[in-house]
Amino acid sequence: MTRIVVVTWDGAGNLVPTLGTARALVQRGHDVRLIGHDSILERCGDQGTRFIPYTQEAGWDELDDPADTEAEIELLMDKLCFSSAIAHEVSAELERDPADVVLVDSMLFSAMNVAQASGARTATLFHSPYSVFRGGPLVEMFSPGLPRLNAHRSELGLGAVARFSEVHDACDVALVAVPKEFEPDIPDAANVVRTGPFLDAPALWPTADDVDLEDSATPMVLISLSTSEQGQLPLLQRIADAVATLPVRAVVTTGPALEPSSITAGDNTQ
Repeated sequence: MTRIVVVTWDGAGNLVPTLGTARALVQRGHDVRLIGHDSILERCGDQGTRFIPYTQEAGWDELDDPADTEAEIELLMDKLCFSSAIAHEVSAELERDPADVVLVDSMLFSAMNVAQASGARTATLFHSPYSVFRGGPLVEMFSPGLPRLNAHRSELGLGAVARFSEVHDACDVALVAVPKEFEPDIPDAANVVRTGPFLDAPALWPTADDVDLEDSATPMVLISLSTSEQGQLPLLQRIADAVATLPVRAVVTTGPALEPSSITAGDNTQ
């Protein structure tokens, strides 16, 4: 039996592959601890893991409403990506009960630092495209956090990095849930394993409407945007309006971010 610690956060869509992985590891007989926000346990259950909630210091308040994009990026860096509070809690848990393997969400860089310094085998899980962390707008937006990241690595006795991707590359394994076909044509690092989507992962919401799939003669269109609130309602409505004019059946998923009643759908749309 392998002792595994999974470190994650309540970001909605990132939980699908994370909880699916944790549940599969439990079913295979491993001892799995999952460290994350208490809202994960409240909404999704423990999936058979030993759930360890973050304390208030490392909390993630979904009601935080940044004034602009710059403030939102700073919030993400402070509360998640380079969070000293999350790093402290992961470190304390590993000191209390060491792990053989630590699996960390790809956005939690400070937690990855702690995992790599702990002596355990390390893995990171990409719930979003792998390529967005290799370069481009997201890396540029997070670039002010690089000195913060390296200061933390120095405290742990780890070498400095010039790029965020070097932290991922230093893990023993990088699990990527996004198929290669959805990515730009850039090479994967040597530690990448493409798992593909987790189709049997647990639901992120306790209830969901039934979908009638019996009419196979008419093409079906699935419309799905983010599982978290990102101002997607106007776009989702425009898409629903467009498919209402087509000879198809359509299914719109809103996830926990939007009320289904906020979408006006055509007769061909569920």
